[in-house]
Amino acid sequence: MMNREKRKVAVLGGSGDIGQVVCEELEKFGDISIVLGGRSLGRLQDSASRLSGAEVRQCDVVSGAVGQFDDCEIIMNCTGPSCETGPAVAKIALESGAHYVDVGGYALLRESLQQHDEQVRNLRRSHVLSAGWMPGLSEVFVRYALEQAEARQGKARDVTLYCGARDTWSLASARDMVWHIFSDMKFGWFDQGIWQGRSMFRVNSSVDMPQLPDSRQVASWIFNAPSAPLAVERPDVRFRTGLVLVGPYTRLSLVFVKVFMRGWRKQAARLLRAGINKDAQQKGPIGILRAVVTAESGESFVLSLSESRNHWITGLVAAHTAHFILSGDARPGVHYLGEAVNAKSFLDSLQKGGVQLEEVA
Repeated sequence: MMNREKRKVAVLGGSGDIGQVVCEELEKFGDISIVLGGRSLGRLQDSASRLSGAEVRQCDVVSGAVGQFDDCEIIMNCTGPSCETGPAVAKIALESGAHYVDVGGYALLRESLQQHDEQVRNLRRSHVLSAGWMPGLSEVFVRYALEQAEARQGKARDVTLYCGARDTWSLASARDMVWHIFSDMKFGWFDQGIWQGRSMFRVNSSVDMPQLPDSRQVASWIFNAPSAPLAVERPDVRFRTGLVLVGPYTRLSLVFVKVFMRGWRKQAARLLRAGINKDAQQKGPIGILRAVVTAESGESFVLSLSESRNHWITGLVAAHTAHFILSGDARPGVHYLGEAVNAKSFLDSLQKGGVQLEEVA
């Protein structure tokens, strides 16, 4: 029997912390040939040496990679900061006629790519944004919890997602967060499919989360762009996203940056990173998703997912997104991950990859 030819997937930023996990998880599928792309030839070669037959292509994704990945079916962006590299890598995918997966890819990229949605659909391609841990899996998780809850206890009236990840951050990740603070950070929730804004100083609630070592948490009700499509689809349900695991140094840094540092974004990223990393060093890495779905009857369904390996689960989600695309199981067009895949099928796939869900009594 002839071996089926492997399908090429380019991982730009494949030598970074997330990119390496993406490559390792892609390799496990057995039917994918990996192409590593990035600026540092030495780091790319080192990463490739840990894989089986990976190819290396040195490039600058922002200024000089168009045409270098025309033979790849999917181009994945694991470079950062995503707010700066995302548009450039998405352009490479568009001009190559490839599928596109962005581990970050926030609202700004979605808006810029939306004008190409018809072109992407006509090519039967999928451009999937926010294909990571949070946002990404968080939105798939909410859809899955809602489906499971309504199958058991009838129509829902309220869905609350508590989410957060504590870990050490790179400067690129901090720069993405600074972009989010000044471009997309709002407070409130969705009610009847409409955003109900609130003051940042009036959106905090205390919540008990027994899965966490520091179980008493403060949740801040935030706007999360990838969750908006579901809120619009289901205007009969109130949707809230509560950000947790924000330590004291992180919280102080966030407020100071938002109030005083709009014109000093590089300095803001360094300050924010220092606060985030200090909290992570003191309390250790952890990430959690906890969905509470309340039915019209008053019954509640609670689903939880906790994971301390934040980099691993981010890369796992991105790799499974790519595999869903290659299998024809992702919607064509420009979408956030929560819109692009079937929630149950995707969670089933992740559970086979080692993710554990817990129904909370």
